[in-house]
Amino acid sequence: MYGIRYRVICMNLYAWIVPCLAGIILLFSILAKKMNWFLDFATRLCIGGLALYITGEIMVRFSFGNPIGVNSATLSTVGVLGVSGFFLVLCIVFLKSI
Repeated sequence: MYGIRYRVICMNLYAWIVPCLAGIILLFSILAKKMNWFLDFATRLCIGGLALYITGEIMVRFSFGNPIGVNSATLSTVGVLGVSGFFLVLCIVFLKSI
C-alpha cells in the first residue's frame, strides 16, 4: 500500500528518534544523580549550620574560647565534608584559642 519512499522516510525518522530518546533518558538519569548529591549537600549544610550555631552559643555561655563564626566558609566546609567538616571547624577554633 505504501511505497518505498514512505518506508525510507520512516526509517530515517526512527534513526533520529531512537538516539534522541536515549539521550533524553541519559540526561534525566545524570540530573537525578546530581540532584541527589545536591540534596545531600543542602541537608548537611543546614544541619551542620544549626550544629555550629548551637555549639557557638554554648561556647559563649560557658566562656569557653572564641565563638564559632557561622559564615560561608564554615558552612561550605560542613556541607562538603559533613561530620568531619564540623569537627575540623571545631578543631580550628580550639587551636586558634590556645
